[in-house]
Amino acid sequence: MDTPRRPASRVPRAQVRGRLLTAAAGVFSERGHAHSRVDDVARAAGFTKGAVHSDFGGKQDLFAAVLSERSEQESASVAALVTDLPARHGVRFTAAPETVALAPHCHTNGLSMEHLADPEAVDARTIEEAPTTALAGFAARPQHEETP
Repeated sequence: MDTPRRPASRVPRAQVRGRLLTAAAGVFSERGHAHSRVDDVARAAGFTKGAVHSDFGGKQDLFAAVLSERSEQESASVAALVTDLPARHGVRFTAAPETVALAPHCHTNGLSMEHLADPEAVDARTIEEAPTTALAGFAARPQHEETP
């Protein structure tokens, strides 16, 4: 007598979306936008391409979602850095904190998009260093007693 098979449990939609976004970020970073396929992302996430189309519609919407997620993460990271630097290191900025945080955020977003579209054009280290480099431009230089 055969044992009846139980129906496979469904993966919660939020988990499917998260796995697809993680897989897509990896595939886009490795291959670039032009050379990435929906099938590759689905396979990397452990789903069929139907899951990608169900959650995102297609490659362009998936790419946009990856960019949006990265943008939100990066924005929170830069905002925390801008808040922390004056208190922790005595850095004084020459502009409002919102402006200071916006500049590296925009710069890093641009670099991240270029990296996802063409991984060879911009390397990960450049993206990681961008916020610090941009913030340095807003830091007030200490006043010296002697002026040249």
